[in-house]
Amino acid sequence: MGICGEDIRMAKKDERKPLNVEYGHRLRRIRLAEGFPHISSFVEEMFVSKDDQAFKRYESRYSKWESGDVGTPVWFVSELRKRYGVTHDYVFEGDMSALPRDLRRRIIAMERKERGT
Repeated sequence: MGICGEDIRMAKKDERKPLNVEYGHRLRRIRLAEGFPHISSFVEEMFVSKDDQAFKRYESRYSKWESGDVGTPVWFVSELRKRYGVTHDYVFEGDMSALPRDLRRRIIAMERKERGT
């Protein structure tokens, strides 16, 4: 019995999960480094007011990106670049070299604290 197309699609999706989780960890660091301890406040800043009917939908969507359940869309990283100077290279590759200096320092400090060093 051979592998059907569905199995191949599922395997590819599962292979992307570790990358999505890495991207999500970086999104979380960006959010925290920019002073948003709660997802809801970041969603309000990036997308819509809490009073908007679409707020819960955006909050849910962003939560999935940050948790790695769903891949981070390129358009969102482009929006982060416009607002905070976050590069695609950082989100998708972990390369901090082109991040704004202050943001890079805050992220490095956060990583050190997470590692306990």
